[in-house]
Amino acid sequence: MDIETKSRLIEKATCFYEKAFASSEHARKCLESEGITDNRLYERHRIGFSDGSLVKALPKQGRIIDELKSIGILNQNGTELFKGCVTFPIMDEDGKPVNICGYNPESKTYLYLPNNTNTVWNMEAKKLYDEMVESESIMDALKQEMSGIKNVMVGKTKSNLPATKKTNEGTVIERGLRKYTIIGLEKTENKMKATVKIEKAGRFHVDTINFYSSRERKLLCQEICRTFEEPPEVIEADLNSIISLAESNAIDDGKSQRNSDKPYQMTQQEEREATEYGKSENLIENILKGTRCHSKQIVDKKDYTLIIYSDLDRAVG
Repeated sequence: MDIETKSRLIEKATCFYEKAFASSEHARKCLESEGITDNRLYERHRIGFSDGSLVKALPKQGRIIDELKSIGILNQNGTELFKGCVTFPIMDEDGKPVNICGYNPESKTYLYLPNNTNTVWNMEAKKLYDEMVESESIMDALKQEMSGIKNVMVGKTKSNLPATKKTNEGTVIERGLRKYTIIGLEKTENKMKATVKIEKAGRFHVDTINFYSSRERKLLCQEICRTFEEPPEVIEADLNSIISLAESNAIDDGKSQRNSDKPYQMTQQEEREATEYGKSENLIENILKGTRCHSKQIVDKKDYTLIIYSDLDRAVG
């Protein structure tokens, strides 16, 4: 089936579900019980409800039945896939329907049309905002919209995750005016630990965190919000994006460099500078000044500071 035909069928189903939602007190109460009460929000996102009446409005057989089964709106036995679900059409950036998400209010679960990879909800909002806030689910996103956050989207794909840039210091991720540098990422089955340097408008904050620890994420989020005067929803979305990038191996864990058998080869210029520095009269004072300054900025460099002091003890003693 071609894309245009599929989009046309999804549009027809969306219109039908919209009308069913408008006349269903039960469907509206499902959203109202979650604090989602804005009629304008219902209309903007074309929220619908599948009450099982779509099948009754269709002929018992024919091309339309085969097509609806082909894209998954109808199961092979002729029943509706989303029966009993609040429905949310998923649009592309041009506002064309490409999928449907159904939310079952009883089981609190979501389902999509089968064999359909378009799962990013509210994609069209990307045209209106410079940056988007990523939410865990559509219901959570609607609650955020109720609180005034309109630039929210749902769905984790490579296309909507922020770009990364590898530097000598670490992996850099930019989110609006905020820049995150991820240093020394360590991943195990139940731990994702790294040093994070956050910069914005000339200010910065550095911390080491296990991203899989909800407590540590919450503390870091609070500190970033306080330092940079950002709303918690935005920073939580940033941290979720970092986790997604790390899980997709888009963030360098430094293993390739650590496991390299080839030692670093200094340039002639570096050798000359090192020799001159080693012959300076205030060598110890300069080292102490440098390590104290450095240890304040880079958390994971404390071990290196101890090594330097140990070497100094041997050199002086």
